Amino acid sequence: MSPDNLLLVLVDTLRHDVLTPEVMPNLYRYANQPGWFRAREHISGGNSTKAGVFSLFYGLPVTYWDAFTASQTPPVLMERLEAADYRFQVLSSATLVSPAFDRNVFAGLKDISLEPAQGEPWERDQQITDDWLAWMDKEEARSDERPFFGFLFYDAVHGYSHPPDFPRFMPYWEHINHMSLGPDFDPEPYWNRYRTAARYVDQQLGRVLDDLERRGRLEDTAIVITADHGESFNEHGKNYWGHGSNYTPEQIQVPLVMHLPGRSGGALERRTHHADIAPTLLEELLDCESAPQHYTLGQSLLDVAPHRDWMLSGSYMGYGILMPDYQVAVHPTRAFEVYDYRMNELDDIKLESQVSNEVLRALSKFYR
Repeated sequence: MSPDNLLLVLVDTLRHDVLTPEVMPNLYRYANQPGWFRAREHISGGNSTKAGVFSLFYGLPVTYWDAFTASQTPPVLMERLEAADYRFQVLSSATLVSPAFDRNVFAGLKDISLEPAQGEPWERDQQITDDWLAWMDKEEARSDERPFFGFLFYDAVHGYSHPPDFPRFMPYWEHINHMSLGPDFDPEPYWNRYRTAARYVDQQLGRVLDDLERRGRLEDTAIVITADHGESFNEHGKNYWGHGSNYTPEQIQVPLVMHLPGRSGGALERRTHHADIAPTLLEELLDCESAPQHYTLGQSLLDVAPHRDWMLSGSYMGYGILMPDYQVAVHPTRAFEVYDYRMNELDDIKLESQVSNEVLRALSKFYR
């Protein structure tokens, strides 16, 4: 029997708290059906696209980016999918060459286009959905039983974009001017535009998922739906907007919805991380029995794992050490600051030496 298919869906800039019946009814509906997993608290490996996507595929912090990109070494997950003769369909609304995912995550893949769709972000999202559905028609007509790997990367939430006539949450910021943002700016119209874009992407997700269900492909297709990072709207009054600036839940906590054929699903109660996704898929789909610690900092999402004292999340340059009650922002110069998760600076907390040593080992153990 051939291994199961795999569909991996990333929604750029989708934070955890928009997965609600009001904003994302289609994804919410599937996430709460039997046979589907949903994470209670899932942490991205980054507050930026570069770090978030890298951590998901490799199960490693983005500090390894330069080494894997220079050698054009793909992730273990992609190598194993190729070795298992998967057919690949990669469709992205955003560019995959800046950041240079063509030189690491998708390095060496043949017969795929890394060029993004064209048009406004919402048009591109619609186009990749149309292209996916058309490809599934062709897939259904094939006579061979090779499994497929599908990758869909949606960009409309990142662009706060939707069709002009799409229903809006109100009040709504019609003409975005980032120069207007400040500590006293009312975030509600901006937040509503963001939520409107999320509801539009949910409509596209509904098309994809309903199509798989109609074809009976949920029985043989593993599905992972998540995001690269979240987005801030000055929740803590410190004038943080957007992403890439801190490691608060608004910027690094993202949805994780997963379907694994033959598994009963349910809530993932422990705090999970992007690094856990690759080892889960390798074990569940490809029967890889090698210990995850040989290639990742993660562990299977289905393991009864011990409590994590710390996690890592990256940014454009530095990285953050995520403790249960505070974050340590480490800069490229090795200077660092300690904050709580409301971005209040904590001058009296020092990282335990055991944690420091564990982090340093994690940042160096996969170099050869």
